[in-house]
Amino acid sequence: MSKKLINYQQFLEGYKTGEITVLVNNSKAGDFVMSKFGDKHNKPAHLFWTWLGILLIFPAPIIFWVQFGWVHALGSFVLGLMLSAAARKSASQFVLQNMIESEDFWDYVLLHKGAIIQDEKGNEIGSEFLDRMSKKYGEPRDLQKTEAIVHEYGKIQEKVAQEIMTKYPAVVFPKSLLPYPKERIQKALEEALRYTGDEKMAENIKSCAVFLENFIEDEEANKRNNDLLDNKEYQKAIKKHSQKKNKGKL
Repeated sequence: MSKKLINYQQFLEGYKTGEITVLVNNSKAGDFVMSKFGDKHNKPAHLFWTWLGILLIFPAPIIFWVQFGWVHALGSFVLGLMLSAAARKSASQFVLQNMIESEDFWDYVLLHKGAIIQDEKGNEIGSEFLDRMSKKYGEPRDLQKTEAIVHEYGKIQEKVAQEIMTKYPAVVFPKSLLPYPKERIQKALEEALRYTGDEKMAENIKSCAVFLENFIEDEEANKRNNDLLDNKEYQKAIKKHSQKKNKGKL
């Protein structure tokens, strides 16, 4: 069965009546908020909370560990995770709101696979405009492949960042975790940087490229991380944090 196609006005009407549901891709939402089509009023808040979360995850825990000990380091890491999750959630809400307010933003998000529109039965709905453009100019396959590589790498980056305290305290990661060869991911990031015309998105891509350097040979990464994980002071801090966390749940 062919996909149903609608225009922007039909999207607005369907969303208001509840006949249409929008599923925003949380991992891409921040990039859309910071794009040239995003509402400028949302950008400062998203940028502030996103980078604050990143700084509290890394490198703040290392600084706190050196200056104050592992308890403060763990507190910084946990707070950073909470802020990062909240920033992603608010970014998705910003994307949905902007899609309702701007047709250009709606087209932009759908073009870059940032959201899925569904009817009441869960069937995906497409855009008439994008369908016409696809038939006329064809699908941008190279760009889609690049986006897929960057997206898959982004998921791994997010996962290992959340496991720094428990698995990767040395902030180096086994290269075998990468979904593609390191060199291919680096090339995809360079290609994505050429495609984007947004300054903030370009900075995000550059940050991803810097983080990629932390993926090293498995043997060396495991050695560095295990040296810290076997440290008695580190184990003591982890245990204390776990006990405090479990006590808070009671």
